[in-house]
Amino acid sequence: VSLFQRFKQMYKDYWYILIPVHVATSAVWTCGFYFAVKNGLDVVALLENIGVGEKIINPLRNSSVGYYALTYALYKVASPARYAVTIGGTTLSINYLTRWGYIKPASKEKMQVFYQKHKDEFSKQ
Repeated sequence: VSLFQRFKQMYKDYWYILIPVHVATSAVWTCGFYFAVKNGLDVVALLENIGVGEKIINPLRNSSVGYYALTYALYKVASPARYAVTIGGTTLSINYLTRWGYIKPASKEKMQVFYQKHKDEFSKQ
């Protein structure tokens, strides 16, 4: 199951937890990228080192591109990591809220359906 598919499934099941976690983590990512760019991070060199295509890098080479554009470029490039952090943070939040009784655990029937749907993946691991 891909990262984005896991994100979508978690959104369907726990949207009321995932959305605040995603907003909070996105704000942290954005602020972190902004401060890095503002403090002199060479975004073009960084993007070249990680193998981003010239189609994306060439518009950023222009010195008139502002901090917000460079922040947005880093934000988009970091999307897989952002989704992984959101899924991890949502999972931790669900476990915490379940343990303290704020949300109910998944029903037995729902867990059986999930297992039947993904049992091949479980057996391969």
